[in-house]
Order: sequence, then structure tokens, then C-alpha cells
Amino acid sequence: MRYTPVPHDMRRAILFLMLGIFGTALFAAALSVYMFHDVDHDKIGHWNEAFAGLCIESALFTLIVGGE
Repeated sequence: MRYTPVPHDMRRAILFLMLGIFGTALFAAALSVYMFHDVDHDKIGHWNEAFAGLCIESALFTLIVGGE
């Protein structure tokens, strides 16, 4: 049996991995900020700013792990 790489399938797998990481990170960030109020002392009462900061961190983490 001959090995033939299929870059399209690998690209799709990496995309799904990145979407899964990003979706999970957003869910965890929302849970952390809005339900547990686990934010820095200067962000207490500014929940949307804290969530935006975590969203940016999640996007950067997804791009670094995805490698694209």
C-alpha cells in the first residue's frame, strides 16, 4: 500500500482543531467572567472588558497552537 498525503484533509483537521480550541476557550472565558467573577481587581464591575481581554488571549492561543 502506497502512502499518499492528502493536504486537504490535514488542513481541514487543523481548522477543526483550531475551532474547537477557540470555542472551548470562549466558553471557559464566559463561564469564568460572568458566572465565577474570576477577574483582576481592577476589572471588577467591568465584566465586558475582562471578557474582551480573555477573548483576545483565546484568539492568540488558538493561532499559536494551530500554527497558521
